[in-house]
Amino acid sequence: MAPVCVSAVGVGTIAVNFVRGLSKLAERDWVNGAAVFYDIRDPAFGSSGITRAALRALTAQPWGTAALTWGTIVLECAIALAVVSASRFKQYALVAVIVLHFGIAVALGLWSFAMIMIGTVTIAAYTFPEPLPHRSPPMEPGREGSHQPDTEPSEAA
Repeated sequence: MAPVCVSAVGVGTIAVNFVRGLSKLAERDWVNGAAVFYDIRDPAFGSSGITRAALRALTAQPWGTAALTWGTIVLECAIALAVVSASRFKQYALVAVIVLHFGIAVALGLWSFAMIMIGTVTIAAYTFPEPLPHRSPPMEPGREGSHQPDTEPSEAA
């Protein structure tokens, strides 16, 4: 029963990250690159002190706001894709989820959310099965080696 539950957590985490990233494309503020500008200034969330001042200064610049907004979308989708990819990409998913969610925790004060997302992506990365290896098409009958020439070599005179 435990492996089934762990796999369900993994599949759910992948789906949540990918759908969350894609669903942002249906919202005007995410598409135009301004969503993080408003999130940083939301009175219900956010950091304080020097962190708040630095984030407000960064998001006061159009390039800063756009980079943080679109970077969030790209990272959410990339995390999901990396988790279902070959193991060499899973390490990038772990780095991306830590960077993204640590940033969210610092910027918006959502520390519990960040720890849950980092934990579930870690579970997903280490429990999701490896993709099937690429297999070459079957060889033609009578051809023993893959490096044989297509035609018989002509005899040199």
